[in-house]
Amino acid sequence: MADICIKCPSTGETVATGQTIEPENFETTDLGMQTFQCPACDETHTWNKRDAFLRDSDAGMD
Repeated sequence: MADICIKCPSTGETVATGQTIEPENFETTDLGMQTFQCPACDETHTWNKRDAFLRDSDAGMD
């Protein structure tokens, strides 16, 4: 499994959205519009697949 991540628009930090996916399913999965409470800035962000990228669940944040 891999973490679905975005870049926080306020801080630029990579943050996990709290969702995971099998990497081979990412391209074909419709994620729609999502929201989550950002751990980097404590704001609620709206994101979609265009904003997202994967990070190995065992990897650290950059």
